[in-house]
Amino acid sequence: MRKTTVFLMAAAIVAFTACSSGVKKTAHGVKVAAGDGTTVRVEVVTDDIIHVEAVPKGAKFSKKESLMVVPQEYKASYTVEKTGDAVQIRTETMLVTVSKADGRVQYADAQGNPLTKEIAREFTPIEVDGDKSWTVHQTFDSPAD
Repeated sequence: MRKTTVFLMAAAIVAFTACSSGVKKTAHGVKVAAGDGTTVRVEVVTDDIIHVEAVPKGAKFSKKESLMVVPQEYKASYTVEKTGDAVQIRTETMLVTVSKADGRVQYADAQGNPLTKEIAREFTPIEVDGDKSWTVHQTFDSPAD
């Protein structure tokens, strides 16, 4: 009986550590290593501009300067809260929730009213001029206006 209890306690500690270690605070937001291997990086630019990037299992975020996003001055205050199955980033005007299971992102206003949520994401490997990369197909669900 005692060995079983010790084993269960050890398993619970390992599981808790694995879940909590998948979330890392960054200089401007948070990085979430989801259970499916996807990594999502959320950066708070302003109270209502949130920059989100995701990479599939085994991939790393590019260090190259983006051609799509101009350099930003980060000037918003925000809080990060870890819940059992998600990470929430809250600004004065928005609530962004990232699933710890699959990295899908949901957006809501400050009162929690849904704006849109990601319901699917698929990465496909490609090679362009010898550089390996990914294309991404995402599907979002938005509430009726």
